[in-house]
Amino acid sequence: MPNTSLAGPAPDSGYDVLDVSGSVTLAGKLTVNFIDGFAPTNGQSFIMLRYGTNLVGNFDQVIVTGLAPGFQHQVAPTGKGGLELVAQSEATPITAPRLSVARDSANLVLTWPSASTGFVLESNDNLANPAGWKPVVITPSITGQEVRVTVPTAGLIQFFRLRHP
Repeated sequence: MPNTSLAGPAPDSGYDVLDVSGSVTLAGKLTVNFIDGFAPTNGQSFIMLRYGTNLVGNFDQVIVTGLAPGFQHQVAPTGKGGLELVAQSEATPITAPRLSVARDSANLVLTWPSASTGFVLESNDNLANPAGWKPVVITPSITGQEVRVTVPTAGLIQFFRLRHP
């Protein structure tokens, strides 16, 4: 269970729950991705794991993505055969801004709102390779209320996204 995504408050429809009939040993890193604009409220809990007999160990690190900095949480056993994440503060979702693409002669012009700070423009030439996303090294310009990057196409197939590290 190194990665899990939460898109809503209800188990099995808003997020997956891992069911294990026996003993479970925790170790390593757990990444919890809040997606689709979902953000928990203070005190809200999410049972992420149900186990049968025994829970041993802890995660060395819990990383939360998709929420603004400052979100406080705890991952702990429920005492009833479960492991849960409990929100200890209100959360604000990080929603990627709309990335607009327009052709200008032999270039692509990519723009997004300048109010959306902290995002990195990345490109990939093969969507089947998730490790292929690399930062675009062209310095953006800010014009009015938009960030603008002009990318030469040179006949290449490229995909673009904005990511909040």
